[in-house]
Amino acid sequence: MTPQQIRETIKANYPDLYGPESHRRNVEKKHYKNLDHALLSQIYMASRTDRQIVVDKTQKPIRLTLASGQGNDVSIPDEEKNI
Repeated sequence: MTPQQIRETIKANYPDLYGPESHRRNVEKKHYKNLDHALLSQIYMASRTDRQIVVDKTQKPIRLTLASGQGNDVSIPDEEKNI
């Protein structure tokens, strides 16, 4: 998936994770243009730091996948959904 597809999936399926307080503060401080950019920044940061995420830079936009052996279904534990 592209980072933009991941962002749209989060917005559609996990609305509680879109626009957390930290993102809102950073938008207010003008660190990011809007909440979409704040979320994209977090996705790109995860792609650079998480070794389970494979980044395919041969395509534009880049494609992110989970490393083999990792589950294809990404789920969020119930306790994190209620934050």
